[in-house]
Amino acid sequence: MTALPSIRSRLARSVLVVTLIWCIAVALVVSVVVQSAVDRLLDGALQESAEILFGLMERHVDHTNPSDEILPAPPHEEGLIWQLVDTQGQMRMRSHRAPPEPLGTANSDGFSNESARAPWRVYSMRLDSRQLILHVAQSREQRQAARLNAMAMASGTALLIGLLAAWWLRRRVTDETQHVVELSQTLRRYEWGQPNTLPSAQLPTVTREELLPIREAVMELTTRLAQRLANERAFSAHAAHALRTPLAGIDAQLAVALKESLPESKPRLIKARQATERLRRVVTALLSMFRAGTDPHPQAVDLASMLQQIPVDGLDVTLHSSGSVHADPDLLAAALLNILDNAVRYGATHMDVFLVCPGGDSNVEECCCADDSKILKFTDNGPGVSAERLQHLLGVLDRQDYSLIGLGLTLTDLVARAHGGRARVESTPGAGFTVLIQLKDAPSSRQPVDQA
Repeated sequence: MTALPSIRSRLARSVLVVTLIWCIAVALVVSVVVQSAVDRLLDGALQESAEILFGLMERHVDHTNPSDEILPAPPHEEGLIWQLVDTQGQMRMRSHRAPPEPLGTANSDGFSNESARAPWRVYSMRLDSRQLILHVAQSREQRQAARLNAMAMASGTALLIGLLAAWWLRRRVTDETQHVVELSQTLRRYEWGQPNTLPSAQLPTVTREELLPIREAVMELTTRLAQRLANERAFSAHAAHALRTPLAGIDAQLAVALKESLPESKPRLIKARQATERLRRVVTALLSMFRAGTDPHPQAVDLASMLQQIPVDGLDVTLHSSGSVHADPDLLAAALLNILDNAVRYGATHMDVFLVCPGGDSNVEECCCADDSKILKFTDNGPGVSAERLQHLLGVLDRQDYSLIGLGLTLTDLVARAHGGRARVESTPGAGFTVLIQLKDAPSSRQPVDQA
């Protein structure tokens, strides 16, 4: 079966993709803005430095002697360089890292990017009292490094915030969709068919507004199903009851006819009476099966006495374990009757019955389980079924798809489930067929009763 797409995965993936796109877009915008801001900041610093030097040189420096003089200074990393050049292009004074060639022309004023040897960002000012020009410059490499540093810090911070937001949104998506998962798990355990209980009384509550329509839809559906099931059970029960009376009358008439008939007619009458008895058993089983949807009324039932009261012609039954079980006698009798009847139908002549504990030995004379959980094991000497057929029956019982099996196994499994257990089958071709009924109800303090 092809896996269906997950809402949670799709939402989480969409959140991640949108967040990444948003982070990249923000990082690009931040990079452009930061680059422009850093350029303005550096240009402002460059201009301000030039204005400070301009004031100092205008008032305190006399350079009437043209010479290329380097301002003495201790060794240091110079972020800004400067030159003092006359209008004829003669170098008068410069910082120790400034090149000997002028950074601008005699007409330079304001910002320029011209450079003789290295890329510089230059700001030029003319000294008013002398024919001198001040050039203050900053390496473009340094400026680029500053821009990249600022862009990396801003973009990294934006990406980190975006990833944290994506992680938080993913967690929120997971937490919110978990309510859907919890609702589905609760609905899977939801037993709407319990007797005398409306579906809405057992329907789980929801914690999110979006789940309310689901709850209401499930409530409406289960209400309709419960009503339909109740109608079907009532109809089947009434039909079964209505059939039992005429069947009893037919059996009585056949008994009278059998006494008054000629010897040559007796075999046909006997077969007709056996068929009537078989039909009566089917009707009884149907009645019990539809009653299985209600609460069972368990009590201690002696297995030997029950088997004696439901004999089946043509089948020899041997009980190998004595003891009692805690079960609804009517439901259990209907299940046993169908198991014995099915064995005869499929050619068995002998049935071995064991009362054992789960995982215990079936070859014991008495069963007494510590947890009061018992298994009834019925093994006949019929032809059994093939391995394929056995797997089919096991699958049907697991799925409770009773439309694919007969009344006998259906009723057996319903009775077992009504008592908290399950029905299982085992078979070896040519070596018989085995039916197991697990009963888990708690023991009763009442004494065993003999009921069929």
